[in-house]
Amino acid sequence: MRELIYISRILKYILPVVLLAAAGTVLYTFYHKHNNYTSTFFSLDTVVCIQSDSNIINESKTEIQRINNIFDIYSPSSDAYILNKNKTLNQCPDIISAVKQTFALNDNFGPAVDITSGKINLLWHNETENGRIPENSDIQKALEYRGSENVSIGEDGEITLSCGISLDFGAVAKGYALDRLYNMYTDQDIHNAVVSFGSSVLLYSIDKDKTFDVSVRSDHDTIAGTVTVNPCFVSSSGDYERYTEIDNVRYHHIIDLSTGFPTDTGLKSVTVFSDAGLKSDFLSTMIFIDGVSSVSKYLSSPDFDVVATDNDGNIYVSQGITLKKS
Repeated sequence: MRELIYISRILKYILPVVLLAAAGTVLYTFYHKHNNYTSTFFSLDTVVCIQSDSNIINESKTEIQRINNIFDIYSPSSDAYILNKNKTLNQCPDIISAVKQTFALNDNFGPAVDITSGKINLLWHNETENGRIPENSDIQKALEYRGSENVSIGEDGEITLSCGISLDFGAVAKGYALDRLYNMYTDQDIHNAVVSFGSSVLLYSIDKDKTFDVSVRSDHDTIAGTVTVNPCFVSSSGDYERYTEIDNVRYHHIIDLSTGFPTDTGLKSVTVFSDAGLKSDFLSTMIFIDGVSSVSKYLSSPDFDVVATDNDGNIYVSQGITLKKS
């Protein structure tokens, strides 16, 4: 049923530009050309949309499903599930690569996005699925089980978790998959492609001067404006797409690890444009968690661009891009 709902949203809002919904489904289409290949399917817990002028659909779907089968922490057959259960795993280069990349970003930007916080995320997932809010005592206990120092990677390719922690790749898995697709398309000299995982998008072209128009939403029903960009990765985080309502209170899915509760720092949505998928996923989540008091310091970064909106309707835009307001 969830898959059908997402697909209906896509079909309803398709436009001839890239439409980016913060933390939600990216609704887009290419301008139609001859030999235009398209596919829409469900993977990585979202609807995936692929469009290209090359016949790369089957290879792309195979790679996406392979990544899903590795990082899905709720599937008993996945590598991530087995690692969390057994606390050790041999020979999974994708997990090791994602862990190393994320920890490197933590070293540069801080621990707000913590893939070792699987315990607290699982607690919120299980309780809200049953219409409950976690007990505060359970939240505080779950927060004790995290920290990159509890992850070790051996020279033989074995990854080990200690002190009872669990990994959760929800903040970076889609971006990691897009990085893999980017490498595939580059190796095969693919000309143009757009791949959308909803909150994470690859705008790919062999022509580095090609431009894409990206309409950035500030909430579910409002478009903040349009940004014109060259080929890049785009990721968004926000509080209004993935959420649960319990007793008329909305609880979204991004947890502030300083409190153990969903983030409430004044921002409504954050969209990041960067040169790598995992990086853009990480940054959009991190900036959203850091909140409105910190957003300005990211607007002059030479490595990525940001469009953010706060709860009062203010819009923050990086110096390197122009937002054409709707």
